[in-house]
Amino acid sequence: DPSRVGIICKVAGYLSTVSKYMICFKTNEQICDDGIEKVCYPISKSCTLHKHFICDSERDCDENVDEKQLICSSQTEGTCKRKVGNRGELTLPLSWL
Repeated sequence: DPSRVGIICKVAGYLSTVSKYMICFKTNEQICDDGIEKVCYPISKSCTLHKHFICDSERDCDENVDEKQLICSSQTEGTCKRKVGNRGELTLPLSWL
């Protein structure tokens, strides 16, 4: 089901799709070879997000705290597709470079 795809990554060396419900899922097991599905941060007491959902101009946490992070104040001029999520071409925080 394409609506459930959260990441396209290599799993055991093969390009695979991983469910969006596995992003930031609290388990010690890694699915993607590079572990990208586990790169999650506590944004507030009630909100933990994958880093690719921060600074994306979409409200994911209460009070829009995911868009008010300090790293969101300095972004690239160019855009690219982030590996996680399906939010189109976005700028990147400069601190990621």
